[in-house]
Amino acid sequence: MRKKLLAIGMAAVLANLTACNHQGSAFPDATLDVGILPRAWASVRSLFVTSKSEFHKAVAAKTAARTWRMRTEMRMHPGQPLITTVDVSCPDHEHMTAKLGSSQYEAIRVGTQSFVKGPDQTWQKSSATPDDYPCGDNPGAPAPWAMLSEGRDLTVILARLMDEGNASPTRGPLVKIDGEICQEWTVQFSHPDKSTPNQNPRKMSYSICLDTRTHLPRQIIVGKGGVVTTYSDWNVPLNIQAPVSYFEAAKN
Repeated sequence: MRKKLLAIGMAAVLANLTACNHQGSAFPDATLDVGILPRAWASVRSLFVTSKSEFHKAVAAKTAARTWRMRTEMRMHPGQPLITTVDVSCPDHEHMTAKLGSSQYEAIRVGTQSFVKGPDQTWQKSSATPDDYPCGDNPGAPAPWAMLSEGRDLTVILARLMDEGNASPTRGPLVKIDGEICQEWTVQFSHPDKSTPNQNPRKMSYSICLDTRTHLPRQIIVGKGGVVTTYSDWNVPLNIQAPVSYFEAAKN
């Protein structure tokens, strides 16, 4: 039995090493140079895990995280990209900034309060709810200026879509992003087009890279790169406070 398992493992390793020589990555900043041992271990491990189980581990790891940063770059519109950076400190602190050309935006959510500052540099206050925060297994609410879903956690959204439908991710190569090794997955979902409800739903492709050590997401690409979200600073302490200038203005 041990010899049979060893033979199966070696066959998987050789198949994976051969595939890596021919298979590219969907992530433009990734490198395939991860080393032989990580690829060998990933090949053997792939015999005993499924794509959905890997996504469930990613959601569980993200649910347990206390802090992280998401940086989303959107290039699905003419001109310069919209870059949104979100710092999250669970359970109910969030700081967002965005830049689109010369325009800058900022939003802070603390508990039940939400503050938004536009190009005029004045703060506007509104209410926030627990569902607004991308903590636990909640995807959170988009940024106030979001064109699509910037500010939401796509890891949870993709896992829910897989549970609700029959889509199964396709395993891609093992790659290295910002010095960390992650496993690439690609999955397609059908999204109904509200403008043409009688036509066939359009399909959208998503590529996600899950850290092989922590199972946490490293990067997610929507389509062919129109939207790229990069995750970093997992469980690094973050100090997020309500804007002092707002309260000073309120006193006056």
